[in-house]
Amino acid sequence: MPASVLALFAKAPVPGQVKTRLCPPLSPEEAADLYRAMLLDVLDQHAAGTGAERVVWYTPPSSFAWFGANVPAGYRLLPQYGPDLAARMAHVVWVHHQEGYQRIVLRGTDSPTLPMDSIERAFLLLESTDLVFGPDRDGGYNLIGLRAPCERLFQVEMSRSTVLEQTLGHARAAGLAFQLLPSHHDVDTAEDLERLAPGLSEARTPRTLDWLRRAPPQGSAMIRGSFGPRGPCCPLGSSYAFPPNHRRGRQETDRTGRPSSGRSVAILTGADCPPCPRRMTDRDP
Repeated sequence: MPASVLALFAKAPVPGQVKTRLCPPLSPEEAADLYRAMLLDVLDQHAAGTGAERVVWYTPPSSFAWFGANVPAGYRLLPQYGPDLAARMAHVVWVHHQEGYQRIVLRGTDSPTLPMDSIERAFLLLESTDLVFGPDRDGGYNLIGLRAPCERLFQVEMSRSTVLEQTLGHARAAGLAFQLLPSHHDVDTAEDLERLAPGLSEARTPRTLDWLRRAPPQGSAMIRGSFGPRGPCCPLGSSYAFPPNHRRGRQETDRTGRPSSGRSVAILTGADCPPCPRRMTDRDP
């Protein structure tokens, strides 16, 4: 048996039950479609991996048939157990430790652009340290690696901006040595969508990239990038200001959703060329 195990946390892509913080701007169906794309991309990224056992921990338990039909060969499927995410993570670590694994890495399935180097480095660092964290830019973490269970690490309220800070405090109190990987991001909020596009590629994230190409106007307007055909004067990933209520734009808003300017913004897509957005005027509503 390999000494290492990669545990991937996954949810069935059911509208209204996944990525609810993306609604709005997305509808529940659109958010679920995006998560399904990210989940399957992440699973494909690890499907050909060697050297570590691969386990998908899924929820809800009733979704076994969906995961059995969609997860690539080479993964073991196990249902998550526990009243909340922190408890379920602690349970996963305990189970794999009881199975005899010496290096246990947990990651989510909503960070499709997380570099594979981060996973490999996490296992490498666990040869000489107790804990490894992959920090999220929102104050949480997208990856945690351990050599043994420590319930204290999971005695925090997840989905808070202080999760990593509190967890590191528990690690210090328990006398555990830890290392931090380069920070990255998962996709939880509309703001996270803006970070998503630059890291997508046909090779690693084909489904997520396809979702972006098909993204509804309210979703694509949040993403500062596009991958469709364009005219020679339109650089990839550009955004342009339009008059208010222009048919190709959306009203700019601040983080509270209130209008922040008199401009509308549209993200360049293949449908915008021709004519070039730079040549559009108030007479082209």
